Amino acid sequence: MPYSFPVYNWTADGNGLFHSSITSGIVTLTGSISISGSVTQGQVLTSSNTLSRSPATLGTVTVAWYWDDATLIAGATSLTYTSQVTDVGYGLYSVHSGTDSMGNAWSSQSATTSAITSAGVVTLADVDFTEAEFVVGSEVLSERTPASTYANTSWATYNAGTTTLTVENDVDFTSGRCIESIIQATPEPAGGVYSALEFDVSNINLDDVYIQFEAKKSSKGSVKFMKIKGINNENGDGQQDYADFTVQPTWDVLAGTIPDNLTECGFGTGVNYTTGLPDYENDSNAVARFNGTNPEFLGINNYPLTQNTPNGIFNYFGSNFAFVYGQVHTFKFRFKYSSGTSLANEVADGAIYVEIDGVVYLDVQNIFNRHFTNGSMDKIAFFDWGQNNNAIHTLRYSGFKISTGGFA
Repeated sequence: MPYSFPVYNWTADGNGLFHSSITSGIVTLTGSISISGSVTQGQVLTSSNTLSRSPATLGTVTVAWYWDDATLIAGATSLTYTSQVTDVGYGLYSVHSGTDSMGNAWSSQSATTSAITSAGVVTLADVDFTEAEFVVGSEVLSERTPASTYANTSWATYNAGTTTLTVENDVDFTSGRCIESIIQATPEPAGGVYSALEFDVSNINLDDVYIQFEAKKSSKGSVKFMKIKGINNENGDGQQDYADFTVQPTWDVLAGTIPDNLTECGFGTGVNYTTGLPDYENDSNAVARFNGTNPEFLGINNYPLTQNTPNGIFNYFGSNFAFVYGQVHTFKFRFKYSSGTSLANEVADGAIYVEIDGVVYLDVQNIFNRHFTNGSMDKIAFFDWGQNNNAIHTLRYSGFKISTGGFA
């Protein structure tokens, strides 16, 4: 956009006096912005410009990247941008802006790329831990990045209270990948204590994840078996580490016993279904039960227990999963956030999938499972929050595979 500025013209008369007249000059912005690179997810795009400002100079250039629906891509402020899984299906454009040497603000926008295409299954992590890689300190995060871990992600441990996290040999894990596993002994008082192995995905804008691992329990005991932690933007501050999704061995409060079955997945919907008020960080205000009971627990989704309903798909398979103590079980989970950035455009396209030992226990699609103002996934946590059990019990995990686009 051109801007006008005053031009002062000075002339001298025969008496040695100077006189001025004022005309108008124009500050113009010329040139353009272009984006180069592959539009396949995971590839680098580069934004470059041929912009110039006359008679001023451009000054410092600020860069921002956007989806084609004008959504700002958080943290994308460099001339280069590596497209993420969440960009698939969107065209991208960049905006260069600044304040020129004469104090005038300017901005210019590139053309929009074609839609980012999927790269298929992308493995984020495919690891087992050895003693050299696994370092734990009480109340300390010890970041580790073993081989075959996707760029901009990392592993960490958090240890608190009386729980312990160590690496142990266990010949029962027969995946052929590694006999090293991670063990948690949990002699916890009622109320519980946090202790977790976490995979940090906060830097890759992840909204859809596939998780696989092996696990074994030694005895009865309740613990949050696996959690997806999100980012709460209720106050616009990007508060991290609240849970969107939890699956855990059931603690039967009424009976005062621990059945030690996996019976359900708790998840947030963005709305408290009893009050109707926004709920930004609850991983249990809605529940999808493996046996299909209590549809009212699905919160605002509240789907009938039939397949392919107008409101969504809630496939359940009529039974709970019972741990066999000392036996290695294989687990597969998928959790996809519902999309949208406002009440007007949010879409019930979230998904939950649970498969254990080759049997599908839950397949829920087209649901709300995230408040629309909240950010992408922050961490994937294992173990975490042992509770309501005073007897020592152990969990052992091995063979972590975390991916997007499908199971690795």
